[in-house]
Order: sequence, then C-alpha cells, then structure tokens
Amino acid sequence: MRRCSRFQTAITRNASTLIVVVGLIGAAGCASPARNLSDPAKFRTIEHALRTDLTKVVHDLQRERVEADAGARGSGESPCYNLKNNVNFVVLTTIRSFVLGTVTADRNSMQNNINHIRSDRSGFEKDMFDFVNDGVPRPAGADRTVKEITKKIDDAETRANHTISEVNGLVRQAYHIANGLASGRCIGDGPGNQMPRVAPVV
Repeated sequence: MRRCSRFQTAITRNASTLIVVVGLIGAAGCASPARNLSDPAKFRTIEHALRTDLTKVVHDLQRERVEADAGARGSGESPCYNLKNNVNFVVLTTIRSFVLGTVTADRNSMQNNINHIRSDRSGFEKDMFDFVNDGVPRPAGADRTVKEITKKIDDAETRANHTISEVNGLVRQAYHIANGLASGRCIGDGPGNQMPRVAPVV
C-alpha cells in the first residue's frame, strides 16, 4: 500500500484538481476492489427509481379513492364487500406489497451506495494523511475533492429522503381512507394498523 501511495504521490504532486481526482482513482486501484470509487451516476439512477416508485404509489392511491367512493358495500353488493375485496386489496396487496418490496429495496440501494462513497472518501483522506506523514505536500485540490464528494452524498440523501417521506405520507392516506369505511357493520374489516414507514437513508 505504501508503494502504491508513493507512486500516486509522484503523479499528483503540484498537479491540477483534475489530476488529483485521477490520482484518487488510481490510489483506490492500488488498494483493494472495495475501495474503488462508485459511479456517481448510480445516485441519479436510484433517485430515478425512487421517483418512479412514488409515481406508482400516487396512481395506486387514486385507484383506491375510486374504489372507496362506492362505499363499503359497493354497487349492488353485500355489506362491506367493496371494502374487503376492492379497497383493502389496493391497500394491502398493491400498495403495501409494493412499498415493502420495491420501494424498500430502492431505499436500501441508495443507503448502500452512500455507505460505499463514504468509505471511498475515508480511504482517500487516509491516503492524503499518509502522504503528509511521508513528508510529501498534500496534493493541490485534495480538500476541494473531499468537499465535492461530501456535497454529492448530502444532496443524494436529501433528495432520496424527500421522496421516501412522500411515499410514507401516501401510504398513511391509503390506510386512513380504507379504515374510514370500516364502521357500523364493517367495523374490523379495514386494513388495520399502519404498516411500518420506509426508513430514511442516513
């Protein structure tokens, strides 16, 4: 590792910020595959997936509202039929299953990517510390690179959590609408307690 670090020092000494970033990638390659920088585009890919998830939940909630407008009975059906077979189906089978499966998986992908980038940043900072301990001047632009990585992480976290919060809010609405029909002869026929919220990324 020390030989790799010295090699990277040689190519990054007195270089521009662009060369520092290239040196960072090379230094990671000298270490282990786990230190390789993640492609920042992955943030955009996962953010797009989360926004697509949100759009689907919005659509499903609209579908539930249409079903709920017919009331618990529905048109020409026995009491509570529509609630148990249509409204609850949207809440428990469509929305709940999708959120616990797809939305949670996309949230976890974002968390894993953030964790990976943070690990890359820590490795880079350690290499810079090793350079200084070896008597080599800290490469120009290193501090700026760390700040840019940190900003990318913070921005991705903020956007992802905003989308996750919106999904959680829609799920709450879906349960509230269905449980609102569970009155009179239909008490106990609603979806019941709210499902756990999707955890924010940290």
